[in-house]
Amino acid sequence: MRYTRTFTFSAAHFNGERTYQNYYTWLDWIECRNVLSRDEAITLIDLVLRDCHGHDFKVEIDAAGKPDARGILVLDEELEQQVKRWDRTNISIMPEFVERRCRATTEAMAEDLHGRLMLLYPNVTFTVKVWEVPDLYATAP
Repeated sequence: MRYTRTFTFSAAHFNGERTYQNYYTWLDWIECRNVLSRDEAITLIDLVLRDCHGHDFKVEIDAAGKPDARGILVLDEELEQQVKRWDRTNISIMPEFVERRCRATTEAMAEDLHGRLMLLYPNVTFTVKVWEVPDLYATAP
């Protein structure tokens, strides 16, 4: 059986590599690592916030496998919950990206979502597509 669902959501993220470096340096300061003066920290977060912008993202989840005894392959509300956790957020500061000090790119988003779905449904094969704009998307796996 095959099941495909498309979601849309609005979210922000940082743009350039330098912005991510500034953000992580600022986080280090917040966590009392004393790498900056207060004025330097304010300057960095100002630069970060100036490089934050938003998109209307689109996500397509394609699931394939054998349904359970109830005839269900995946629960739609679980798929929606996994995608909608990014809705109306700054994806760049979500734990799945910050903990790895990873940029919140469409590639990283597709890989992260794919990994979370595989944990929920280990016997289902997923393909995840994430669009940032109509002509730019990433696919995992």
